[in-house]
Amino acid sequence: MTRIFSPPLSRATSRDRRGRSRSARRRLALEILERRALLAGDPTAYLVNLASAVGAGSGVVGDLAYVVGRANADADPDGSVIRFDPAVFSSPQTITLTATLALTGTVGPIAIEGPGTDLLTISGDDAVQVFRVDTGVTASMSGLTIAHGHDASGGGIHNAGNLSIAQVILSENQVFSADGSYTGTGGAIDNRGILTIVDAAFLENGATGRQQGFGGGLGSGGAVYNAGTLSMTGGRFENNHAYGEGGEFGGGGGFGGAIFNSGMLTIADVALDANSARGAGSFVGQGRGDGGAIYNSGTLTLFRSSITGCVAANGDGGGIYSSGVLSLFDVLIAGGGAADGGGVSNSGTATIQGGTISHNQISGATINRYNELSDCSGGGIDNRGSMTIVNVTITGNTAAAPWGETKGRGGGISNSGTLLLDFATIADNTADEGGGLWTSAGPAVTMCGVSLLRNPDGGNVAVGGGGAFRSLGRNLFSDAPGVALDPTDLIDTDPLLGPLADNGGPTWTMALLAGSPAVDAGIAVDGVTADQRGVARPWGAAPDVGAFEADRWPTAFDVPAGTTIVYGTASTAVSGRITAGALVPPGDVAVTLDGVTQAAAIDPTSGAFTSVFATSGLHTSSSPYSVAYHYAGAVGFLAADAAGVLTVAPAPLTVVADDQVAAFGADPPALTARYFGFVNGDDPASLARPATLTTTAVAYSTPGRYPILASGAASPDYAITFVDGALTVAQPTSPHLRRRVAVVTSLYRRALGRSAEPAGLRFWLGRLDAGSRAEDVARRIWSSPEHHAQIRRHAGLGIGRPAMSGGRVDAWQGASRIGR
Repeated sequence: MTRIFSPPLSRATSRDRRGRSRSARRRLALEILERRALLAGDPTAYLVNLASAVGAGSGVVGDLAYVVGRANADADPDGSVIRFDPAVFSSPQTITLTATLALTGTVGPIAIEGPGTDLLTISGDDAVQVFRVDTGVTASMSGLTIAHGHDASGGGIHNAGNLSIAQVILSENQVFSADGSYTGTGGAIDNRGILTIVDAAFLENGATGRQQGFGGGLGSGGAVYNAGTLSMTGGRFENNHAYGEGGEFGGGGGFGGAIFNSGMLTIADVALDANSARGAGSFVGQGRGDGGAIYNSGTLTLFRSSITGCVAANGDGGGIYSSGVLSLFDVLIAGGGAADGGGVSNSGTATIQGGTISHNQISGATINRYNELSDCSGGGIDNRGSMTIVNVTITGNTAAAPWGETKGRGGGISNSGTLLLDFATIADNTADEGGGLWTSAGPAVTMCGVSLLRNPDGGNVAVGGGGAFRSLGRNLFSDAPGVALDPTDLIDTDPLLGPLADNGGPTWTMALLAGSPAVDAGIAVDGVTADQRGVARPWGAAPDVGAFEADRWPTAFDVPAGTTIVYGTASTAVSGRITAGALVPPGDVAVTLDGVTQAAAIDPTSGAFTSVFATSGLHTSSSPYSVAYHYAGAVGFLAADAAGVLTVAPAPLTVVADDQVAAFGADPPALTARYFGFVNGDDPASLARPATLTTTAVAYSTPGRYPILASGAASPDYAITFVDGALTVAQPTSPHLRRRVAVVTSLYRRALGRSAEPAGLRFWLGRLDAGSRAEDVARRIWSSPEHHAQIRRHAGLGIGRPAMSGGRVDAWQGASRIGR
């Protein structure tokens, strides 16, 4: 685990087969990262090829219990290794036990190498303990699932030897206190020896203390009970529980929903989620539920781990309860709940260095063993011992008591012991008294470089009567607390703090925004050389106040998402603005358009910048063009990038057809056009398709105006508009000829039943001369192959009735001469 992020603080729940609430998350399957060498030398190998375990005395070769018995008796000093036949265990198999598999061989180490957590489950069938490792035994297990073990001490494994487990899932194992005993210990594992765990998952295990006569029972370590030495790296604990049962005259307690530690425990890169501890009561007294995730009365050290959504239902320490020695490094504790200490409850000696305590809560008065109401304390942390906090963010925690005669004290921290705070950020917590920090009479609080702000209900700091509060200076308060302060403390000051977010480092932080008065307002403290994220302190002239050292301000661009120019625009100014909160970063912005990068100087007052690009060569067909903005950063300012687009719109172009005049009987002149709007030196040859000019007029068209139509021209760089022209066919110069044309045209149209002149008419009209007879014209038209059929169909429409001979006109009856 390299980064730990704030988890969701609520989740849907379902019930397991025992009716317990559990998170609606997918069951975890561990990935086998590598096959670890657990044995050296040349151990004796044993092969399990049966999915059964009928007992060491069965004589069934290949049976798991038989093979374990052989390994125990092996005299090889290099030890023995138990493997599983891949032909049998290529698909998921469950070996169900009727008796505990005891590892007793002390001559050499014993290794059990399973095929994988998804292929092999060894089950106690909710009746027997799965494994027991005796004193003097060195053993290892990997690649298997241990499930449904049942005992009073270690449902899955009881270890008194030296045991290593890797890539193992332990699920739904249970312990219940035995007859005559008040305590059930270690739902999955009870460790009294030396235990090393790598990449293991503990899922839905439980420890329950049964009622014993008049007294209640104790459940300790829902997943793990450690009274020896335990080291764990990687893996997770999810939905484990430790419950106590009440007796007739006494309550029962649940301690350590996931882990109970009275020995030496070191944990790194582990996630603990949705674990719980709960006590039960009687009419005489109430049992406690302490340590929703971990109960520590020994020595506990956590590195880079997360504890989320864990609850001590009616006790202390939703995440951790510690009466021993506690050290937390880069740990997230979030979403927990308890009667006192929603995140952490400490009555021993504790150090919290780096990390985040967020969104934990205490929300009700405790019913103690005497059935009296008492105040609840410490939404995030309840300290009753000795505690040192360095580079920690404490935010969003709540201490609220619903009863009128009780109060919730210390939304962020409640202190009734000795508390030292260096470079902490305590913000946005709430309580009835001391929204940020509450300390009772007598105990001492010493703080330096701490930021307390926006803890609205109950104020940032509240001190009980006679409580000792000592400021070493350089603290920041968003109000004016009623305690003695150092002259260097800042009061009624807004530090310009950002929200809880991933600002780098192993846990989330609240960044100082640009212009924050907390910057360089602290003082150096011996041994503190970095902030919560690991950023070196000081970055500037002096350390910053709080858990966050503003090494560089985040910068942000304000640039247009899109800009549009017209094709042919000679140059374009690309502009924007860059700021870092209330500050303006120094230097230049690199602006890139169409592969060309230019430096734009930043105005030191406004943050504005402009870069002018030559854009005449940009074409619509390649549009839009990307515009990239890059700020490389500077001392105190982070780099930033932004993007936009430049769109090139077509330029307007008008094509105007020139007006023309034609003499009657002559072919129309060449049609021409003029162009208005060419840019960049373009001309008609630059168009993708040239303009087309057309007219319906011909040489012998009836005199008048005929449109010249302009069309066809196309180019992606131009939006083209067409303006039509006109061709004027002049009247014939002879009045005599003009009248003949009119008469023949009229006859022709009547004959064909058309309103327009067919192209063939111009030939016949061209042969008219003075004195031409209508019948001659009609005969010529009739004889034309082009129009013969039409004239034939429409004969007798006012141009006479022809006399036919061999399909040709012999005479044209009733025809008259064309006017004189």
